[in-house]
Amino acid sequence: MKAPILRFASIQCLDDAAFKACRVRLRRCFPIGICFLLTSQTLRSSEFVSETRQLETYFLSLVLALAIHGMLTLPALLVVFSRAHYRSFFSNIGLTLVTAFGTSSSTVTSLEGKVGLNTLVVRLLAPLLATLNKDGTAIYMTVNTVFFAQRSGYHFTFLDLLATSTVTMIVSSATAGIPGQNETNHLFLHTTQPVVGTQVSAACTTVEAVQNVRFRWFKNGRLLTGSERDGRIRLRTFPEVSTLVIGPLEEGDSGNYTCTGTAGVKSDSYTQTLYVLVPPKWIQEPSDVSVREGDNVTVSCSASGKPPPAIKWKRKGGKAQAPDNNTHGGTLKISKAITSLSGVYVCTADNGLTGGLERNIRISVFVPARFEEKFMVQTVRRGEGATLQCQAIGDSPLEVTWSQDKKRLIFAPVTRYEKFESNTENGVTSELVIPTTDRSDAALYSCVAKNEYGSDERNIKLLVVEVPAQPLDLRILEVWSRKVNVIWSEPYSGNSPISNYIVHYWRDRDGAHRLMEQTVPSSQTSATISELHPGTSYSLTVTAQNEVGQGPPSDPVRFLTAEEEPGGSPTDVWAAAKGPTSIAVSWKPPPRDLWNGVLKGYYVGYRAAESSQPYSFKTVETVADNSQEVTLVGLTKSSRYSVIVKAFNAIGSGPPSEALLVRTLDGDVPLPPALTLISSKDSAFKVKWTHSKATTAPVTGYTLHYQKNSGPWHHIPVVASDDTSYTLTDLDGGATYKVYLTASNQFGRGGGSEAIIINTTNQGHDWNWVFYKDPSLVVPAASFFIAFLVVITVVSVCIKKTKAHKALEKSLEAEKRQNYGEAAQQQQRYIDVTEKRTRSDYATIQSRRSLSGSYKIEELRSAVPPRGYNTTEAKDRRRSSLRKSSASSHLYDSAA
Repeated sequence: MKAPILRFASIQCLDDAAFKACRVRLRRCFPIGICFLLTSQTLRSSEFVSETRQLETYFLSLVLALAIHGMLTLPALLVVFSRAHYRSFFSNIGLTLVTAFGTSSSTVTSLEGKVGLNTLVVRLLAPLLATLNKDGTAIYMTVNTVFFAQRSGYHFTFLDLLATSTVTMIVSSATAGIPGQNETNHLFLHTTQPVVGTQVSAACTTVEAVQNVRFRWFKNGRLLTGSERDGRIRLRTFPEVSTLVIGPLEEGDSGNYTCTGTAGVKSDSYTQTLYVLVPPKWIQEPSDVSVREGDNVTVSCSASGKPPPAIKWKRKGGKAQAPDNNTHGGTLKISKAITSLSGVYVCTADNGLTGGLERNIRISVFVPARFEEKFMVQTVRRGEGATLQCQAIGDSPLEVTWSQDKKRLIFAPVTRYEKFESNTENGVTSELVIPTTDRSDAALYSCVAKNEYGSDERNIKLLVVEVPAQPLDLRILEVWSRKVNVIWSEPYSGNSPISNYIVHYWRDRDGAHRLMEQTVPSSQTSATISELHPGTSYSLTVTAQNEVGQGPPSDPVRFLTAEEEPGGSPTDVWAAAKGPTSIAVSWKPPPRDLWNGVLKGYYVGYRAAESSQPYSFKTVETVADNSQEVTLVGLTKSSRYSVIVKAFNAIGSGPPSEALLVRTLDGDVPLPPALTLISSKDSAFKVKWTHSKATTAPVTGYTLHYQKNSGPWHHIPVVASDDTSYTLTDLDGGATYKVYLTASNQFGRGGGSEAIIINTTNQGHDWNWVFYKDPSLVVPAASFFIAFLVVITVVSVCIKKTKAHKALEKSLEAEKRQNYGEAAQQQQRYIDVTEKRTRSDYATIQSRRSLSGSYKIEELRSAVPPRGYNTTEAKDRRRSSLRKSSASSHLYDSAA
């Protein structure tokens, strides 16, 4: 008995006649039907593009497998087993290969000798080649199995692929073109896939006619009867065919169905798997979601079906989102949601059956009130304006309030603060404006934003920076001769870190007052000032500085540096012999910068020029005069002496001056004469002198020395004669002169007489006269100037009054003509004056010309409203009428 073959066909109505007609001839046409069936299924698919790409993959995979098989596998087998060259072998066996596709191997055996192969090799190679090449069965079955399995949603592992390839190889070998093998039977599908709710039929028949065959059907090893499951399973048996009809299909109908045929003692069976397809249905249906901005969004969407449906998310009008790695569903995940992600999202579940499932949901992302920046520090200079800004983000309506040091600010017209708000794309920008900042404005300002979804707070620390205050408690710690150490207290920084201190110091007397400074780091509040001058009085202040600028200086402190020995010797030292036993020495003090303190006096040293003995010193105290002079007495006659001068102070003496060599006289010089004033005029004076005859050498001449108003000294030589008087002319009147006289002989000039003071009269012109200090000129000039101003002022006032009078007169004339012109046509209008009316004051202006043309002085009186008078009522009244009084010739303003 031939083996029965179970064939499944998902047709709606399959009767016995159709199964009996399915013979070998019809089976040969089934591949064409299968081709059209696959084409129709592909074109009806909702995902035609993806189906086409899968078919392209299938086709390329098949071509690649055949190419590898023909170009690599077969030549490799030929070389390994026959050791023959593959080119000559394939050129000779080409006819055999073609014959192998025709299921006959006679041509293979007939070409055994032509190819020149060993008989054993040919007996093995011919069946093997026939097996591998007959219709490409092994390759086709492997590729088809993998393709249709993937179409059904099943994914092969490597072991699955290996097992599939092995089984298909074994199956294909059973249909090789070996002599004596029976004809292959095929399975044909005539209708659409088995889907829940539809009906499928299967037929079990023998290839050859066999009598008395008993057919039985099993599902998963359990015998089926026609009465099961409410009549959904129906069995019908014919002599050579048995049919199984299941409908309508349910998901539980999937399984392995086996048909067994028994004829006598022989039996055979065939098993086929039925996989019922189930359209997708929701397991977890998504719903609308509302989420806060910044939170994560997770929306689950799952559905069941056979094959398992593909779950996809996409935004309506956008691209599809990647599904979650879940076989039974997809999850939409959004990390840190933003407002731009709000919208409608679509979840679809599709397994290729019916139209699939689709569910629209809305994801709403709401934005609570918030600030991107929570805290900041803002600085502003004192006196400048400040603008504090808060940019709130959130859904409208959005309210922003301000507070200062946690106390809410109320914006009233009288406050110093102003608030401005403007809407932005994402929220509101609120500004707090302080037009002019003061130190009291330095505080912590908070702005609170609030909407229906939440609130947030932002803090702004406002620092009102200004220059630092003056350093306090400035004290002198220690003073040396050339440096001083000072200390102070750190002042108020002005809300800005103090960058450094600046110490200013200068000499406050006796010398140039050049300002000097020294910079001290902010980390120190003490400083040592060096390079000072000894014995000098200084003033010192300290100033703090920050990024805004320098603050006010501290209160100055004064200090006096310690003294040192004078640093210089006296200048302009002069020495001359005054007699045989005396030498006169004069000098000027050292430069002031070299005193190093207060000079107490001078040491005048002298010794014999050739002596090696130390100097003998004479102490001379400092006098107020700039020039110093001393006479050394008790010296040796006609001897040479070396003379030096040194200055000294409280610490010691300075360096000596250059040594001067002076020789004493050989005799006595004249004694000082006695000088007296005889007369004095505005430009001259006359003096007279007497001289002692005590000296042995006669007087050879005199020298008159005079000085004007502490000016330079002038020297006039006078020849000795019997006349002992002298008149000095060409002097300045009103000046004071100091005069003394010296006498000279062959040994030298003697000492000076006592100085006399002479004041000249002021009768002549004095070029030094200052006119603005002379009252005799200043008083008359000032009186004349004041009188001139008074006259100019009076004239200006009169001119202005005259112009005003003429303008008023012209105005009154014009109004009079108008009033009197109208009087001829209508009655003059008068207003009664009652006693209740308040009396008006009058302003009177004299006029030199009356309205009648005469030159009599008249008065123009205008009513002046009294105090408290309602000027508004006066404006509402009609224009006043003018009338002339014959008695007084005055013009009066009407009371109306």
